[in-house]
Amino acid sequence: MKTTTKDTRTAAQAYDENAATIQEALRKLQAGLKRHAGEFKGAQGHFGAHYGYPGDLSYVADLVTQAARFINGEEE
Repeated sequence: MKTTTKDTRTAAQAYDENAATIQEALRKLQAGLKRHAGEFKGAQGHFGAHYGYPGDLSYVADLVTQAARFINGEEE
């Protein structure tokens, strides 16, 4: 059985840490999107790139849209 320790952070500390984590994730998302776009452009040969790249972005778009709807109190 795993024991857990009590969180001793204040609500404000927890909020700030989570907000910072989200900001860092958004920064990484932007960097990853830029890298992914470069890979997509580089993979386009005579017949164009395959649909794996758009499929990647479709998956990420679904996740980001779900998070945006949640934080804005929107229903799906």
